[in-house]
Amino acid sequence: MSKLADQLNVVILHAVLLMLAMPQALWAETKSQINDSSIQQKEFLSSVAPTLRSWKTFEEWAKSLKGAGIVSIRSGNTRIKKAKSEPLVDSAHKLTFAETFETMARQTKSTLRYDSNSHQWVFEEPQMPLPYSISIADGWKMDDRGYYVAYIPNVAPVGMDIYMMGRFVGLNDQQLKDIRDEQALVWADKIHNCITVNDMTKTTVDGAEALYFKTKAPVEGRQWRQWAFVKNGQSFVIVSTVDDKNEATLIPDVEKMVQSFHVVEPPVPFPGF
Repeated sequence: MSKLADQLNVVILHAVLLMLAMPQALWAETKSQINDSSIQQKEFLSSVAPTLRSWKTFEEWAKSLKGAGIVSIRSGNTRIKKAKSEPLVDSAHKLTFAETFETMARQTKSTLRYDSNSHQWVFEEPQMPLPYSISIADGWKMDDRGYYVAYIPNVAPVGMDIYMMGRFVGLNDQQLKDIRDEQALVWADKIHNCITVNDMTKTTVDGAEALYFKTKAPVEGRQWRQWAFVKNGQSFVIVSTVDDKNEATLIPDVEKMVQSFHVVEPPVPFPGF
């Protein structure tokens, strides 16, 4: 038994020495290949991601994630690397990497894919298509700003914005409702303190229950309107600021555009799923 044990120890020692002698790059590649399985990718994407609490460029986020040994993300596009990400509204639901990555792709106007050769998540052009359709009123133009799309009338510098507040997976109806309520309150609080959900009116946007709120804007002579809702797991806040003098002309256009809003079914749930 002693001789057999000695032989086994020699075999184990040789295996350890072989692994230690392996070039670092080759060992890292072998380790990464182990993590390339679709099951492990899905497990990673389903895990909780670090919270984005402040403005950061994509490049800064890539460095911080890699430096922390969490994940490697990259882009070869200078515009994407310098693009800033807007922190989403805090929620009881902690964002997963799948949700965070899609939000980063949305805000940087890019598309996400996994590169099995470099073992990295890559953000590149073209831009993801908008997750909704809308009939733009006559005389209005759109300006896609990544985090949101601005709809601007020809008689004023502002009119209506549609904010894409994230897409969520695996949540039940109550969790999605809680996210809607939290986001509605945060946006309303920008304008008017001490607002509650009970101060808002329930309406419908694209068949989904929405919280509607109207009040005076901080700018004198201007009104604030907002609609917050979740449809197909995707959260939106539509905001409209219109001068009192333009209300009769522009609000009917705003209401028609809100009524025409329709969430587009995504072709796949999330990259990697």
